[in-house]
Amino acid sequence: MTKEFHICEKEKIVCNSESTRNGFRHIAEYYIEGELVGKSKVCYQNRTWESFEFQTVISCLIDELNLDRELITSITSGKAKSELDSNLKTVGTIASLGNLFCEDIKDKNAWKLRMIKAGVGSGLQLPSNWEELTEEEKELRLDKIIEFQKGGIND
Repeated sequence: MTKEFHICEKEKIVCNSESTRNGFRHIAEYYIEGELVGKSKVCYQNRTWESFEFQTVISCLIDELNLDRELITSITSGKAKSELDSNLKTVGTIASLGNLFCEDIKDKNAWKLRMIKAGVGSGLQLPSNWEELTEEEKELRLDKIIEFQKGGIND
């Protein structure tokens, strides 16, 4: 059995299921413009629970290639783009409430950062010099993230 997941126009994940002597295996291959850039394999003796077919092998592929887990999982699991947009907008709205709930810029920035981290998890990677930035620069960067989230994903 073969199943393809189109990430965008030029990228796709192709998954296969094959029988083995002791069970079966799932293989996931990542292609960019038709060229194989990564491959992952998971062998099974008994079926594990997965919320969608090929979930485990795609998860391994994502980790090996350091891909955007949230985006790839939303596409391969069948979640609609509008659902992902809605989640981002909610996180952005909650993060922006720091401007109302907090008094000074440092507390506002701390609130925004906590809410964004809670909403996107490992999808947020701060620069290594984050703690050295001024509060004004942090505010500028956090507000740009919030603005992006409230606008959703643009194709």
